[in-house]
Amino acid sequence: MSVDVVDNTDPTADAGSDKTVDEDASVSFDGTGSSDNVGVTKYEWDWTDDSSYETTGSNPTHTYNQPGTYTVRLRTTDPSGNTDTDTLSVTVADVTDPAAEAGNDRTVDEDTTLSFDGTASTDNVGVTTYEWDFGDGAAATGASPTHTFADPGTYDVSLTVTDAAGNTDTDTMTVTVTDTSRPDADAGSDATVDEGEPVGFDGSGSSDNVGVTTYMWDVDEDGLAELSDEAPTHVYEDPGTYRVELTVTDGEGNFDIDSVTVTVRDTTAPSAETGADRTVDAGTTVRFDGTASTDNAGIASYAWDLDGDGTTDATGPTPTRTFSTPGTYDVALTVTDAAG
Repeated sequence: MSVDVVDNTDPTADAGSDKTVDEDASVSFDGTGSSDNVGVTKYEWDWTDDSSYETTGSNPTHTYNQPGTYTVRLRTTDPSGNTDTDTLSVTVADVTDPAAEAGNDRTVDEDTTLSFDGTASTDNVGVTTYEWDFGDGAAATGASPTHTFADPGTYDVSLTVTDAAGNTDTDTMTVTVTDTSRPDADAGSDATVDEGEPVGFDGSGSSDNVGVTTYMWDVDEDGLAELSDEAPTHVYEDPGTYRVELTVTDGEGNFDIDSVTVTVRDTTAPSAETGADRTVDAGTTVRFDGTASTDNAGIASYAWDLDGDGTTDATGPTPTRTFSTPGTYDVALTVTDAAG
């Protein structure tokens, strides 16, 4: 007779210990700890617990490209077809840095609200935090913040993105903030000086958010900037009232104008001219001529003493007089200008 002894004893699968590896690293597995009463004939591995077994032997390798936690199953089979299954856990660490994208360089006017956009940043499992440093002491979080730059200048704006594993990346953009603020011109106070005396101007009270770069003074209303210092001096040779304009300009070409009034006093005496001595007959009308008299600003009045007695007998530049009585007369002319 024959006796058929059937093997109905299941093998014992042993997939090994749990593992922690980096993404994209080759992982070695070891199923040699499995056993069977007559020997294991087949080792089948399911790398992701999706029941997709591969017959790869007792010591296979596998590479996980994405981070995560994976349940790996080993199914062992003996010659009789008896099977057993064991599992282990593989934790795949995320070691891929995200790629920060802060956007293109920008140019804006001061005090203009600027919108930022970091949504083009990427990561293999997703960006979790966005941190912005605007370069002027201010910061913000979130993918699309806004910020207003109060002062002109060039700012390096950085975006740091972080993923769930703590991997980070930083990108930088440049924001150029244009100066659009006009300076404030201050030409100082009105002044009164004598002709021929220097008068000092002072534009140091002028101001600008980033600083005044040029001072231009028009001292006699001719539209020309004769002086270019912050605090220049000028001498007026002729009396009169002058409107002096100061134009201040900053580095961006923004400008402002202020003015002062300079009153130049007339201190120059006129020069009287009565004309040459005359000899005439009694009863003859004599015309006097003081028009040769001069003054730097013009003669305002003519006073004539025609008979030498100290009194004014006539006014105007060309009076007449008839001398009835023979004799010698001292004729005096007093001329006065507008300043007295």
